[in-house]
Amino acid sequence: MRASIFLCLLSLLSVSFSAQAEDQVLHYDLVLDGVGVGQRQVEVRYLPPPAGEMDRARMIRPTMDIEASMGRKAYTLGSPVSAFHGPSGANFSSSVLESGVAREVQGRSERDGSWSVVSLENGIRSAWNFNRKEVGLTTMDLHDPERYERMLDHASNPMLIAENGQVSVGQVREHGEVRIEVAGMMVTVQRVSWTSDAGELLLHFSEDGLLVDYSLDFLGKRLHAALRELPGERSWGGFDPTISGEVSEEEL
Repeated sequence: MRASIFLCLLSLLSVSFSAQAEDQVLHYDLVLDGVGVGQRQVEVRYLPPPAGEMDRARMIRPTMDIEASMGRKAYTLGSPVSAFHGPSGANFSSSVLESGVAREVQGRSERDGSWSVVSLENGIRSAWNFNRKEVGLTTMDLHDPERYERMLDHASNPMLIAENGQVSVGQVREHGEVRIEVAGMMVTVQRVSWTSDAGELLLHFSEDGLLVDYSLDFLGKRLHAALRELPGERSWGGFDPTISGEVSEEEL
């Protein structure tokens, strides 16, 4: 049984900055039906606008490690991913190792909202093109405080899964503001659910758009991502990424 969980980011573009960036890091403990099975870290970085642009860009860097059991079998999942969200489009790259099976997925969007996706698994290369009506958001958007509201654009919203390159259509419901416990504190959050054939994804966003709590159906059970501590105010830190050379479909 293949599990589709969030995560993804970066690549497929040429960028070279030497500047400062704001960053926030969120650490989650992953609990499957009450049993700890792993952890996840998501780094959100706010970058200066690309040359010739007014709007700032963001880098999203999630990493996740899970060790669970499926009956008598062990299940493992590791998925470092990276994404870049800017005014001219978005890109992501994920490298997933699921119970010994490696899968690489890369996606790139254009200004018109269309997406090109390439994957490589077991030596088999696959490619897809989606128009703007076929993709409303990606799993990486859920971690971007400036893009997560794309989920609310339509009652039925197709989501591109960065970990496998597939699109799943889900029904969106806004539950409004609720009070939940996050890292030992009661906080007010915005609750949103996205329900597809694979089950329900329940999301809780803070006032500044950070995903502070979520749960989803996974391996026939319920996986809960619990934030260890509330992130502080955005801080400024040195950042000197050099990302050069597009990753082309031919390379995959």
